[in-house]
Amino acid sequence: MESKSIVVVGATGKQGGALIRALSSAPAFHVYALTRNASSAAAQRLRCKPNVSVIEGDVNKPSTIFAAIPGPVYGVFCVTSPDPFKPSSFEENQAIPLIDASIQHGVHHFIFSSANRGGPGISEHTPTQVPHFATKLRIEQYLKTATTSAREN
Repeated sequence: MESKSIVVVGATGKQGGALIRALSSAPAFHVYALTRNASSAAAQRLRCKPNVSVIEGDVNKPSTIFAAIPGPVYGVFCVTSPDPFKPSSFEENQAIPLIDASIQHGVHHFIFSSANRGGPGISEHTPTQVPHFATKLRIEQYLKTATTSAREN
């Protein structure tokens, strides 16, 4: 059985690293750990894991990510982090083009690591006023709309 390719954005962070540790022992998957610096110590530690390839890339240029992977990509795990020196749209500017490229490349599963907006009265219909959480919600809503329309086409 051929392994399914999984791209992990945020591979050297806590969430991405935990996912890679879990998937690296599953022969059904081959993980492509995306990092900005493939020669960093954190990236080098990932190279030692079975079923893991480290790819250097820029989430702001998703076409280059898909070009670095031989064959189809089955799934993408995406975690974004705010940058206090950039506008609140920073995370959206990373996640939305990656969502679009994933749809274009026929990715079956896209997992976006969002945030709990907190409290029983806060939902996708009554969002929070916290800018970081509101950004996560907008990405969730975009993902839902984009993938729904992709399935309908």
